[in-house]
Amino acid sequence: MPAARSLVCLVAGLATALRHYYLFPILLLASGVLFLILGDNPMAAQQSDLVDTVAIYDSRSERSSDINFRKISEYYGLRWSRVDVSSTPLNESQFKDEQGNVVQAAHIDAATLSGTGEANLDVLKTAVTTYGLKLLITGITGNSSEISYLTGAEVTGASVPADRGYGYFVSNMFPEISRQFTGQTVDTQTNYNDFALIISVGATRTGIIVRAGNSPSSAYPVLARYQEGSGAIFLQSTKIDRNVEETPLWLLYDASRNVSRQSEEYQDFSRIVPMMMFVRYAAGDEAWHSNRSYANLTIDDPPLTQPFWNLSYTNYFYTDLLANMQSHNFHTTMSFIPAYYQDTQPGVAEAFRNNPGNYSLVVHGNNHDCPDFPASLGQTELQRRATEALWRMSQHQILTGIPYGKDMVFPCANFDLESLTAVKRTGFEATVNSKTVPDGVTLPQNWDYGMYQADMDYSNFASIFRIGVEYSIPLHELFVGRPILVYGHHDFFRNGMDAFNPWADQFNATAGGLEWRSLQYIINHLYLEKVNDDQSISVMFYTRDLIIKNAYSTGRSFHFIKKETLDTPISTIRVGGVQTPFTVADGLLQFDGLIGAGQEAEITLQYIGEATPTPGPTPSPSPTPTSTRSPTPTPSPTASRSPTPGPTPSQSPTATTTPSVSPTATPTQLPSAIDVKVIESLDDATINYGATRSDDYPLVTLLDRNVGMRFQGLGIPRGSTITSAYFQVYIHSTSYDDIDVAIYGDDSDNAANFSAANPSINSRLKTTASATWNIAGAGAGYKRSPDIQSIIQEIIDRAGWSQGNSQAILLFGRSSAKMEACSYDNTFSSSRWAYACLNNPPKLHIEYAP
Repeated sequence: MPAARSLVCLVAGLATALRHYYLFPILLLASGVLFLILGDNPMAAQQSDLVDTVAIYDSRSERSSDINFRKISEYYGLRWSRVDVSSTPLNESQFKDEQGNVVQAAHIDAATLSGTGEANLDVLKTAVTTYGLKLLITGITGNSSEISYLTGAEVTGASVPADRGYGYFVSNMFPEISRQFTGQTVDTQTNYNDFALIISVGATRTGIIVRAGNSPSSAYPVLARYQEGSGAIFLQSTKIDRNVEETPLWLLYDASRNVSRQSEEYQDFSRIVPMMMFVRYAAGDEAWHSNRSYANLTIDDPPLTQPFWNLSYTNYFYTDLLANMQSHNFHTTMSFIPAYYQDTQPGVAEAFRNNPGNYSLVVHGNNHDCPDFPASLGQTELQRRATEALWRMSQHQILTGIPYGKDMVFPCANFDLESLTAVKRTGFEATVNSKTVPDGVTLPQNWDYGMYQADMDYSNFASIFRIGVEYSIPLHELFVGRPILVYGHHDFFRNGMDAFNPWADQFNATAGGLEWRSLQYIINHLYLEKVNDDQSISVMFYTRDLIIKNAYSTGRSFHFIKKETLDTPISTIRVGGVQTPFTVADGLLQFDGLIGAGQEAEITLQYIGEATPTPGPTPSPSPTPTSTRSPTPTPSPTASRSPTPGPTPSQSPTATTTPSVSPTATPTQLPSAIDVKVIESLDDATINYGATRSDDYPLVTLLDRNVGMRFQGLGIPRGSTITSAYFQVYIHSTSYDDIDVAIYGDDSDNAANFSAANPSINSRLKTTASATWNIAGAGAGYKRSPDIQSIIQEIIDRAGWSQGNSQAILLFGRSSAKMEACSYDNTFSSSRWAYACLNNPPKLHIEYAP
């Protein structure tokens, strides 16, 4: 009864408050959650936002730091004002909002501060010490009497360091400022723009947040906080010479990473991250933020059997992985090929059902073709394929009792705009891949592109980034509210099922904590929120199905926004099961609802004309797989180990040209398939006048230059029939895109790498089988070779071939060859090719029948 009375009081209080604004609310109680639907205008109760930050600048010489401060304020959802000190003296009222409250933050560049005058300095000092202003001063590169005055001589400027070094060391003393960067060491190419803050030996009010240098013991301060009274002055000694109007924010924040964000080297760390730390800290919950940090490991491809594909290390794959997840606290989502829906072993299914905190499923294409959803098929066929994938997953759930997430991982990351439209219209919630930009689409030019949890620029469908586990894992994803989504394949565990444990341990030590969840859970809980000046909450979300919690102690009005152009019209929106009105204008979907204190609400969007999987007859709940399998041990780390190998499970079934989605359709079996890439520095090389390439040199084919690419651990049994094979190389520039090569294989049982001790490309024994590849002006990006089935077959048929051996592909330049492709080292180096080549090493695809 007390709870009921408090709820009634809350309802009455809200109704009274809203009548004050001449609104007549409809109050609804559904599923234990209080919801409020506001009349005809869903945004009617949202008051105009007040000024949050102040940019102090000189219009005669506006600086990159001035631009960045305004743009970062906008990125965090803050409203800024600015004061031109070249024409307007500073006064205390400039640092207050329209209601007389002190703004959260202000910024001035040291060059603007220099010579600003004693009166202006006094205003700044009073605003900090008396009114609690948080002030950021950037661009400190020399001695400054103004800074010395503002900090009581604790900081007197900056000097050129003896050795600038190659890294940043973030203190563990200020987690409220540095957040997920706390305690981290950040590698960089060079700190050439950094200067050393001069901090007096006896300083008691100044704390160092970030140092730069080669080691913690010799590092010098580049970001510090001086505190006096109720305010603070943040001081940054970096020459900021790049701004987000010229260079997109994602490129400054992610530095040398490309759109795939596959590296961990920040050449621009000090140019942008300290300012982001400052604004996020100063604004608190009024900045866009996520209250929870998520992580997930996804493994692509394998069927739910053990063993699979005749690989000995998979005899207890799911059993051992479970033991490691439970001992090192992480979660694995299997990116499951729907064509395998009839193959799952009962013991493996039991492990998934019994351990939903560690195991989950999402959808990996349909038949695992690359691409599975080519635009050339048209929307009708694409939607039929997407519907078939969901139908297969539904049948798999009936057969095994394992639920799945309606999230698409496209095989080989092959998808385009038509693919996204098709999966959106058939009920999928998001797509998660190693890139977020569809094939054939130019990267958007908006300055804040790529800085949010999902990219919404393509069919308004959430495209979410994930990173290969073989790369350095960017913990700074968490700093901007993005989850850490890591993916790999079964071969990552070929040397032991504990391979991921060090990564999990590193993630779990992240400041602020980390939640390991299923991919579906993360996507359903993916949103940013901010507290408005009227104490309502704005929510930026991305998917058709959102679960949100009001973590506050009182009921709050929530204002939901989502990028939406109605390319697929919306039928209804429900908040906690209650239909609510909405508007779409200027590319934004908006609607409102009120959620009670501590309550969760589910937000669902229904699109017009959605296709849904056709239900079929219920299969037997405990199926016996159609092929003979090896016994599946129970999912226990102490399970008895005496496997009886069985036949290799088949890979992807292929649908016929016009397959039916009816439940009685039985797909025919496709050959097995593997996708591998160059994974080590010595696994590719260019012969350049008799010498192998340097570490940061690309793969070059000219008339006198040849290329070798070695692919390790090919799990193809001897005697298999190769049905199709091709490789792909990534051309980084249209200035070097004339392909003219003869293709051979290294005719050996187990190809050696390209170290100095091994034979060169030119002297290796070549296969009899060969192919030619000739394209003038192929363009930039991954380019697929002609079929090399006969070359691979010749090597597989060698008497000394063993499953798990390596193969090398050899390219010999011909008369018209003028091609530069990305090598393995380009994907990590600081070379001039690094930007284009990150995460783009050579790749090999083989299909075969064991």
